[in-house]
Amino acid sequence: IANRYTITGGLYTGPGSMFLDTDTTLTNFVYNGEGSVYAWRSRVMVSNGYIFTSGSATGLVVSNGAEACNVTVKVSGTGAGIVNDGKISNCEAYSSGGSGIVSSALGDLDGVFNCYGYSNGGSGINISSGICYNSIGRSTATQGIFIDLRNAPELVNCVGWSSVAAGIYIHSSGNSGKLVNCYAESELNTTSGHGFLMANGTTKFINCTAKTANAGAFGIKGSSSNAYITNFTGEGMTTLFDGVTNLQVNTTDVFGNPGSVG
Repeated sequence: IANRYTITGGLYTGPGSMFLDTDTTLTNFVYNGEGSVYAWRSRVMVSNGYIFTSGSATGLVVSNGAEACNVTVKVSGTGAGIVNDGKISNCEAYSSGGSGIVSSALGDLDGVFNCYGYSNGGSGINISSGICYNSIGRSTATQGIFIDLRNAPELVNCVGWSSVAAGIYIHSSGNSGKLVNCYAESELNTTSGHGFLMANGTTKFINCTAKTANAGAFGIKGSSSNAYITNFTGEGMTTLFDGVTNLQVNTTDVFGNPGSVG
């Protein structure tokens, strides 16, 4: 679809993909095929649509400067539901073999907002950089939400749920990740079913909650990890933290919660 076109309505089928160029709008549509819908250039808007994709293709690809809202994506193959480098809001993505939503967007206005990612083959939501607000990641294969500390991610009002692993997994050795008002739950009834799982690094946990099915699991399980922990609560576990050093100075209770954010 060439520059500056608006396409409203339509059923698009076949093995091929759809490419939307600069200043193009696609709305009120259905795509059913083996390819992808590409919001490929700046100021592209994809909205109010349904995307059904099979095979190895990603359902929806949102490039830097593009946006998608109110789009439902279902991938029956190995591809991710949505790969985002721009802004997605009020979207739902389901994948049988890949992650539901993968986002690497940067900037205060781009990222993942009010979205739902579900996967039977990967993470519900995978954040390699950028922000994720008011969103839910669910997985029956790995973590509900995966975030990479190296690229300063920020999760606010998010939920990570997993039936086989940690609810939210915090990866690598960055020092600027932040989780605010987040909830992580694991339904895995073993000592590996942690709420939050950290691999090195330092991050902030502010007003977060964890739930585990097994009392021997932890609210936050770390590996040489540091955390600024404020008002953390847990349900199901006997011990809240393991392998995590709380960097707060003024602790006020037995859980290591301080009176102020460090």
